[in-house]
Order: sequence, then C-alpha cells, then structure tokens
Amino acid sequence: MRAFLRLLLNLNLWVKLSVVPISFLPLISAVRGDNVLVADGVGHNLRSEGKTYSTSASQPAVLATRGGTISIDDRIALLPLGGVTAFQAQGLGSQITAQNPIITALEPSQTGISGSKGLDGGLVTINGGRIEILGDRGFGLIGDNGTVTAKGALSISMTGVDSHGSKLAESVRWS
Repeated sequence: MRAFLRLLLNLNLWVKLSVVPISFLPLISAVRGDNVLVADGVGHNLRSEGKTYSTSASQPAVLATRGGTISIDDRIALLPLGGVTAFQAQGLGSQITAQNPIITALEPSQTGISGSKGLDGGLVTINGGRIEILGDRGFGLIGDNGTVTAKGALSISMTGVDSHGSKLAESVRWS
C-alpha cells in the first residue's frame, strides 16, 4: 500500500503528508494523515500551487465556506476509510477555482465519492484536469443549490456501479 500511495501522490519517503510520515500511511486507519485546505469566512482568501491535499475523513480535502475563497493548482487524493469529497464550496460567496487539478479516489471499496461540490450558493470552477473515481455511487461534479462549472479539457472517469459524471440538483455547467 505504501508503494501505491507514493505512486499515487508522486511523493518520496522524505516528504511528509500533514504530520504523518509517508512510511506510516499503511496505518491510516489508526492515525489520520489528512492534509486539508480550508478558507472559512469572508476575507479568508487562499492560494495553493504544487501541493498534494488528502482526506480520509468526511471533511473535504479543499473547503471554502462562509464566503472564503481558494485558488488552487494541486493534486487531491481521497483516501480510505472515509475520504468522500475533493472540492467543496458551501455558502454564498464561497468559491474554489482549480487549474488542472488531479483528483483521485482509487480504492474500489470507497462509495459515495464526489470530485467537486457546489452547495448552498457555493461556486466551484474547474479549468481542465482529471477526476478519477473507482468506487460505487460516485459523482464527478455535484451542484446542489450551488454551482460547479467545468471548462476546458476536464476528464472525468467513473467506473463504479451507479456512478455518474455529474449530478444536477441545481447547477452544473460545461463550457
């Protein structure tokens, strides 16, 4: 599993993922190795480039909420046991803009995974990149009373049972 995660995240043994050294990632069920990015509130504006974010919990790997904004050009890994969402913008004024992200959830036993969610007025814009999800009942893009906009050459690969590229509860746009 360690070799798989190193390959997946393009890391080496000396790079740390949050506070857990990569050599201990096989113990992820016992010790969380989450590395998340959160912009919480108006005026909280973040920019990230060339990093890897991950979550093994129900918290999204990248979250903009209550008016926070994030501009990102990074890799996202959704890890077992409970990583379910890569990008989530929730609430009016909350916004995530992603340039060529690589979002991966490569554990077939993970279910209900989503690459990107716009909730309750939040906006996610993805310019190119790749979303690859193997588990059942997954969605690449979800607009649920929010907006997700996909631009350029965005590749979405969903291989699980009852998985879909997008779910239009409110607004998902392609341009």
